[in-house]
Amino acid sequence: MIIAPIQERNRESVYPADRIGSGSLCVDLVREKSAPSRMLRSFRIRPYRETDRLAVQTICCDNAFLGQPIDAIFCDRSLFSAMFVDPYLDHASEWAFVAENESGIIGYLTGAISTRFLNVQILCCCSVTAKMVANTLAGKYRQHNRSRQFIRWLLTHAVFERARRPACAAHLHFNVVRGYRGSSVGYSLWRAFENKLNATGQRRYFGEIVSDRPKFIKKVYGRFGFSVYDCRPTSIFEPEHHDVWSICMIKTDL
Repeated sequence: MIIAPIQERNRESVYPADRIGSGSLCVDLVREKSAPSRMLRSFRIRPYRETDRLAVQTICCDNAFLGQPIDAIFCDRSLFSAMFVDPYLDHASEWAFVAENESGIIGYLTGAISTRFLNVQILCCCSVTAKMVANTLAGKYRQHNRSRQFIRWLLTHAVFERARRPACAAHLHFNVVRGYRGSSVGYSLWRAFENKLNATGQRRYFGEIVSDRPKFIKKVYGRFGFSVYDCRPTSIFEPEHHDVWSICMIKTDL
């Protein structure tokens, strides 16, 4: 994971660079059709705390399938979040933020600036994938063929269908609860990350997005200073959705 992809009608979602997945870009810069009056309510951005873990994991899983819950694609939420968001919470929690209002956590951002973190991600992903395979052999996903298909995709296609990422750059991933997308929550999380990043002297960062609207993504992120670093087709959500793209967006001047 990140940035949380720009949410237009809830169809874009973060791809794990991580997230996905995880180092992913997912910004809710476009107002939802149904964006309610609650977007006017106050919220605050604060550093992540360990007590926020379950809320962050839940939001991650609720948005991972093009802005929809991941359950239709992979039914084991504990392992999905362990792959796509837990590496950030376990190894780079100082770069995590949450958005909070009177109802609770309504969004989160995770990130990392060390290039060594990508090695941590790889190790975590390998460990979680091994657990997925063990569960498959034990028959845990016998009643959910789509979960077995997702694991096969991880083993055989993921590395080839993921957009290339730039070296020596920070990255981030974020997601916002449906109903608060388009209300500046994601943008506020994003700015909190940029403000902290500025203090380190790091001048560029990237996020990854999985979307079936690549032209829309490029256009909207371009307005905020991002450019496309790499873009390639991915079959992660086939057969449910075809013509889906893994996109790496980079911002080089804070």
